[in-house]
Amino acid sequence: MRRMFGLMPRDEIKIEKIFEVDGGAHVTLQSGENGWTVIWADSSTNYEDVKDTSENNFNKALNYLKSYFPEVRELKQYSELCEC
Repeated sequence: MRRMFGLMPRDEIKIEKIFEVDGGAHVTLQSGENGWTVIWADSSTNYEDVKDTSENNFNKALNYLKSYFPEVRELKQYSELCEC
């Protein structure tokens, strides 16, 4: 997969979810059939290019996130992302 700054190309992303971790920071997880990406609150990334199902790759990204922050909360609505 061709990445730029560790980010997946938009057409590769099949699953994208945002989580809140300790301290209130937001972390984005993206996955597709060719890999996964964790986008940290400071916009840095960790990723792996691996062919698998989007769901399996998403679970790998979530496990990676939980290796740093065992307690995470998925944000379900936009209103949870900001104090609007």
